[in-house]
Amino acid sequence: MTSQRPPNLTAVLMALMAITLVGCASTSSGLTDAASADPTVTSPTTTSASADRQGTQSPPDEPVATEPAPVTTPSIESAPVDSPPADSPPIISSVLDELSPEDDLAFNPPAPENVRAGQVTAASAELIWSAPAPVAVPHSYSDRVVAYRIYRNSDDEIELRPLDTTAELVFVDQSVESGRTYHYAVTSIRDMNVEGTKSYPTVTISVP
Repeated sequence: MTSQRPPNLTAVLMALMAITLVGCASTSSGLTDAASADPTVTSPTTTSASADRQGTQSPPDEPVATEPAPVTTPSIESAPVDSPPADSPPIISSVLDELSPEDDLAFNPPAPENVRAGQVTAASAELIWSAPAPVAVPHSYSDRVVAYRIYRNSDDEIELRPLDTTAELVFVDQSVESGRTYHYAVTSIRDMNVEGTKSYPTVTISVP
């Protein structure tokens, strides 16, 4: 019986190498096809070139400084130079407040003098006075007294109110009420119905 010879070792090795080369070629071809089919796969060279271009890209433009807009304030119109202040007192009141007694007599007749209470009862109150003194300063009214006006108020009133007029130097108030208190003042009236200042202080009469 004859023994079989082992196959040629060299031929076996050659066959194995051929199979290996064929497998490597197939793997390389598959990778190339996959890279072509997938656009997201980039080669190292492409990535490097892209990175180089990004590195050399010029920096973004810096913001340009702008000057702030000028601030304008609303114009304030000034009041005319000749306009009086808003809170200034009336001119007439100011002049009257600054009048001296002599200047006051030049425009206002003087009040009767020595005004006093006369006889007082539960139903009447008498008021007596003297004629005003002559005016020595130049004045704009008549010297002739044509009448006297009587003013009165009570304790529950503030302002003196005209009560009556008379040409005499005496007046009897018959409109009083018992138990009440009244205050009186008298003025003189000249021609052209020019009335003077009220007598002061007022006369107080308490009716029993």
